[in-house]
Amino acid sequence: MSSHTEQGAGRAPLAPLRAPRHTPVAYWIGNELLDLTTPDALLDRLRDRFAGQQGGTWREASDRALAHHSFQVFDVYPWAALLRTPATPTALSVLDRCRIRTGVVRSVSGGSATVESRPLRWTGTHLAPGAPVRESVRWSAGGRSLLPGLAPGDVVALHWDWVCDVLTAPQAARVESTEVRQLTALGLARLP
Repeated sequence: MSSHTEQGAGRAPLAPLRAPRHTPVAYWIGNELLDLTTPDALLDRLRDRFAGQQGGTWREASDRALAHHSFQVFDVYPWAALLRTPATPTALSVLDRCRIRTGVVRSVSGGSATVESRPLRWTGTHLAPGAPVRESVRWSAGGRSLLPGLAPGDVVALHWDWVCDVLTAPQAARVESTEVRQLTALGLARLP
């Protein structure tokens, strides 16, 4: 763990984390730790870690870089730019499945659950939430899980076909607003 604590405009470039268990919540869901890493420090880290990698829009993202999974999905990976390329349905599928999305558990059976969520749809110019769909997801495998349990009515965070966490209402709102922020900054969301 880094011990770098240099302050700049009230934020450390890559702040040391005194409560490491909060780090996954910051990256996946979002919390106050997101405000501790400056966009420039994040981009410097990415330039070092992804030197030579093609694709993505992150190199020009100083106004929208955020140490959150939505930035990784929509800016670092090349898929968002491929949406505007004809005949690339894989791009939409990868963006939709890889992003952290919210859903509501409708039923649970063993290590699987049926969850209702809103997939992304591509309009030809922007990404928008689609109509709610039900999907089968996993929340446990071989008796192991990230969660102590799951029940119908739980609001959850989903990644690919996994339930990652049960969310509070503020956490669900944070997941959704962080995604909208990222898509809007990238020019992939229509403003109301």
